[in-house]
Amino acid sequence: MANNIKGEVVVMAGGQAWTLLCDMNALCEFEAAAGMSATEFLGGIEDSKDFKMADLRILVWAMLLEHHPDATIRDAGKVMSADGDAFQKALDFAFPDAESVEDDAVPGEVKAARD
Repeated sequence: MANNIKGEVVVMAGGQAWTLLCDMNALCEFEAAAGMSATEFLGGIEDSKDFKMADLRILVWAMLLEHHPDATIRDAGKVMSADGDAFQKALDFAFPDAESVEDDAVPGEVKAARD
């Protein structure tokens, strides 16, 4: 489930609704916890031999913190197990591609990605 207006993705896991949000705070939390730049990690997801699921779990954890400040890394793993595409949906909202941005968008305004 996604909230296109806010760019949030909701996942049901362990009988609880978990909300992911990929924003600047989440990316900074990821960098602090993972010890690597978010752009380096995100750029290497598809074509890196060094990709680690543990790093992805840290990113999902960081995306949970806005709405679930007490979330743990293990909570992030549960969310990933419940919906393996949730982190990608949250990334799509944060970084919409050119096709997702409407032609009449106000400069500086980002439109949410469409499902």
